[in-house]
This record gives sequence, C-alpha cells and structure tokens, in this order.
Amino acid sequence: MENTSAKQADAKFARSTILVVATHAVAPALWLVIMIFVVPRFAALLSDMTDGEARLPLLTQLVLNCSQFFTRHWYIYPILLSPVFVMDAAVYYLLARRLHKALAYTWYLLILLAQLAVTILFIGALILPVYQITTSLAG
Repeated sequence: MENTSAKQADAKFARSTILVVATHAVAPALWLVIMIFVVPRFAALLSDMTDGEARLPLLTQLVLNCSQFFTRHWYIYPILLSPVFVMDAAVYYLLARRLHKALAYTWYLLILLAQLAVTILFIGALILPVYQITTSLAG
C-alpha cells in the first residue's frame, strides 16, 4: 500500500515537472513565431515609413538582426533552448525533491517573470520606433 502511494506521488510529481517545463516553453515558442513571421513584416513597415533612412534604437536593431538570423537559421533555436529546458526541469526537480516545494514554485514564478520581462522588452523594441516616427511626423 505504501509503495503504491509512493509511486503515485512520483508519477504526480513527474507530471507537474513536465507541466512546468511545458509552460516555460510557451513564451520561447511564441518568440520564435514572432521573430520569423511578424518582425520581418514590421521591418518592412519601418523601412517604408522612413524610406530606409531612420536610425533605429539599439534594442530595435538587435531584435531585427535576431529576426533575420532566426528566419534563416530557425533550426538553431530549438538546439539552443533544449539544454535550457533540461536545466529548468533539473532545477525544479532538485528544489522540489531535495529542498522545499516552495522554492520550486518560486523558481517557476521567477522563470515566468523573466519571460514576461523579455516579452515586454521585445514588444517595446518594436513599438518605440513607430512611436518616435509618428510623433516626429505629427510635431
């Protein structure tokens, strides 16, 4: 009886670890889709708005360059992120099994907050030049 409940607890914990890694994989997957399909169209829009002569902010230029790279070499993205997901699962597992579950949940939330921060920077990098261009045209 005790062995069965231990196996059930292990199975439940394995499912929760997979769920954590899966939820942490959602944002990077969306980033790749945006980099490959949205940013190139956005770059064309920026080029049309400025006739190709505007100096873009550094962060925007970085996003555009990353988009060009990942559009050509999309297969590198999963290769780069696979070790990150393995480390994420290992850290979550070690924190939850060896230390305390509260630390594991803290790890989970920190990763989600980091992803949210990157997403906000990413969106800001794309919106800032449009804002600058429209305010300079209006003023």
